[in-house]
This record gives sequence, structure tokens and C-alpha cells, in this order.
Amino acid sequence: EYLNIKCTSYNDNVIVQYVAKILEFTVPLMKSASSSIIYSLEGSLTKLLLVSGQLVIHSSIACLSAAIRLSKNYPLVKDVFMRYHSFVIQCQEKIIEKPNEEFKGTAQLARSIYILGVLCKYFDVEKSEYDDLE
Repeated sequence: EYLNIKCTSYNDNVIVQYVAKILEFTVPLMKSASSSIIYSLEGSLTKLLLVSGQLVIHSSIACLSAAIRLSKNYPLVKDVFMRYHSFVIQCQEKIIEKPNEEFKGTAQLARSIYILGVLCKYFDVEKSEYDDLE
């Protein structure tokens, strides 16, 4: 539930960040956890990527990596990676098409690049589980 609180202040962000950090270290110890709990956790963590700041994003992806190691839900990682990667490619194409025009999606582009970088830090995207990533 703490991962689903609406972050309206700095303190809210710090709470969510530390909850994700605590879960990152406790999830691997939950060997007999039900799959519904793990999938719910994965869903909450991926939602945080859309609305949170850098520190929460980093903690969320670190926790997500612990949950994925337990659930082996590699398609989720592929989906998240491809969602942000395709956005970066679309932005690149827009910028190349009209280099003199001001690009308006700078904040979302920066967020997407940051998320991709943190995903690459915690997930080895060159492994066989991610063969269809290009």
C-alpha cells in the first residue's frame, strides 16, 4: 500500500523510496510468497516509473529486479524496456526530421533515457531471456 500513495511532497517521495529499498532486500527472502503478491508488487513498481522522480525510479527498478528474479516474469521487463525504448526512438526520429524546430518532449525524453539506463544497470538485457530486444 505504501507504494501506491500519491506523492505530493518531498517526504512522500522519501517514504516511497525507502519502502522500495526495504522491499528490495526482503523480497528475495520471501521464497514461498504467492505469485499474486509478487505480480501486484511488480505492477505497483512499474506504475511508479510513470510518475516518480529519479530516486524513486531507481529504488523501484532495483526492487523490481528482486521481484523479477523471484517470479521469472521476464516479459514484464521486455515490455517496460520496449515502451521506453520506442519512445526514445520516436523522439530521435522527430528531432532528425525537423532539427530546427523546438522539441517539446524534453522532460519525458530525459525520464525515458534515465529509466532505460537504470533498467540496463539491474537487468542484463543481453541475456537469452531478452533475445527479442533490438
